[in-house]
Amino acid sequence: MQKNHIFSAANQNGSSGHRKRLRDKFLFGGGRSLYNYEKLELLLTYSIPRRDVKPLAKALLSKFESFRGLMNASLDEITEIPGISENSAALILLVKELCCDYLEEKIYEKPIIEHIDEVVNFARMKIGGYPKEIYMFMYLDSRNHLLNYDCMQPGTIDRSVVHSREVVERILKNKAASVIVIHNHPSRMCLPSEQDLMATCKLVKALNAIEIRLFDHIIVSDADFHSMAAHNELPKQII
Repeated sequence: MQKNHIFSAANQNGSSGHRKRLRDKFLFGGGRSLYNYEKLELLLTYSIPRRDVKPLAKALLSKFESFRGLMNASLDEITEIPGISENSAALILLVKELCCDYLEEKIYEKPIIEHIDEVVNFARMKIGGYPKEIYMFMYLDSRNHLLNYDCMQPGTIDRSVVHSREVVERILKNKAASVIVIHNHPSRMCLPSEQDLMATCKLVKALNAIEIRLFDHIIVSDADFHSMAAHNELPKQII
């Protein structure tokens, strides 16, 4: 029993020392000083005490193939890895949410037209990897500053956008002068379909009736995007 106790204590001391070395490597050398699995390993040390978490970090990256795949995974998918608890999964998902918050703060800072790339980065992080189609509405003022945004539940654009009184109410509630519509393609192919183009025409007609301009309709995935405005695919508008 005493030998087992000594062995266990030695393992814990060794694990503690390794964790400290990993943390110091990051603090003094930055993220580029760590391999990808080491970054994830360091993160897991904050939710899993007194255990070698390197195998868990490698198992996560093996299953999801990349950080992007891991960040887009669901709670259930992440906890399928033996040894990954809900606490660890919550920590991983929190990292993505913090990244979204960081990108969101940046798009409020100046007119949208001056940093549309940052809008795209935010949308790709927020909804690009979602497994079903979901729609994001960004409400802009007359100077093209972002006032607010929200997302609608998955569904077809014909049903959940064009004919939705709720959407019109949200636009008017936010006193928007224009709106950006963004939706994701789970297929990761961002070119607009015929349905996308037809639905955009119907949407513009609905917005014309309340004198709201469609600034852009952007299709995103976690790896790419397509701007209808940049490709002259938006229908004629009266404002």
